[in-house]
Amino acid sequence: KEEPIPLTWILLEIEIRMLCRRERMPYILFSDVMVIADKIMSETNKKMDEREIKTALKFYHTCGILLYFHEVKSMREYIIFDANWLFKVLAKLMQYNCCLKKKIRFKTKSDGMLSKDLINEIELCDDKNIPCASFLQLLEHLRIVTFYKKKNAYFMPF
Repeated sequence: KEEPIPLTWILLEIEIRMLCRRERMPYILFSDVMVIADKIMSETNKKMDEREIKTALKFYHTCGILLYFHEVKSMREYIIFDANWLFKVLAKLMQYNCCLKKKIRFKTKSDGMLSKDLINEIELCDDKNIPCASFLQLLEHLRIVTFYKKKNAYFMPF
């Protein structure tokens, strides 16, 4: 027997969507979700603890409504509502179209290696970015890149 989706979960999803649209942001922070949840709890007199909020986010991730990569420590703080934005950013990383803080173009198509030291210098050419190192951890989790200890670098075969 299927259980209905709790009202608080539905309101949470609606509020996240509205905030992302209003702020024109492709993602929000987990701390913002907690603020939204507090507002919902005060308006509905229903309780939602952090564990239930995370369960709701995982549910909506499974449904494809938002992206919540709770398995990746550096991505737990980000709830992505615009999947197209994420795919564009990941494509930039995989195509090596990143900019260094010194505005120098970076390309490593010859050997596919991206050093850990250089990763800290990479800044995506977007004002709505999540740190590049977090994206690389996500790519590693998704098995798109792998860390090569001998060279202290990520191997990106693209």
